Amino acid sequence: ASLRYFTQSGLSAQYLAASGNRFQPVQTTLWSDPFWQNTQDAYITAARTILTGEATRLSYIFDHPAYSNVLAENIWGKALTQVTAGGIAAESAADEAIARIMTIFDQWE
Repeated sequence: ASLRYFTQSGLSAQYLAASGNRFQPVQTTLWSDPFWQNTQDAYITAARTILTGEATRLSYIFDHPAYSNVLAENIWGKALTQVTAGGIAAESAADEAIARIMTIFDQWE
């Protein structure tokens, strides 16, 4: 019931505007709201152009649920730390990260 309430176009538009541009509409009808038509705000103009000009893609998390585990383990962040603070070669850190990611994905199959 709360989701049905929240997705009402008027309420969604108000929430998105009040969020300080942190979120963008997923309902195409909301892009015609005056807030998103503001050409004086460069961020809004850029967001509208990018998000309405081409098809959007789902986040990796939605493409495959295993990727949420990859994010939870911060695998790419750990690899970056190994390179920048640990003195490990980038190729080695990337190979290790990819191997761990493959293990996580294999566990989901």
